[in-house]
Formats: sequence, structure tokens, C-alpha cells
Amino acid sequence: VHYTAGCLCQDVAEDKGMRFSKQAIAAIAEITFRQCENFARDLEMFAR
Repeated sequence: VHYTAGCLCQDVAEDKGMRFSKQAIAAIAEITFRQCENFARDLEMFAR
């Protein structure tokens, strides 16, 4: 997740002419990971 978030941030940074700090990339990766956990829990509950 962290690698993919970094790649996406790099693409956006190149397109928009800006930079993302390592802390910002780590925060985006952490939020994405937690959201995936929520989706997995929801899917598990829906499957019951």
C-alpha cells in the first residue's frame, strides 16, 4: 500500500508541479490501509 501511495503521489506531484513529504505519503498509505480493513469487515459481515 505504501509503495502504491508513493507512486500515485509522485504522478500527481509531476502533473501539478508540487511535492509530497514522506510523512504525507505515509499518512495517505495508513488511511488507505485502514479503509481497506473497514471494507473487509463490512464484506465479512455482509457475507454472513
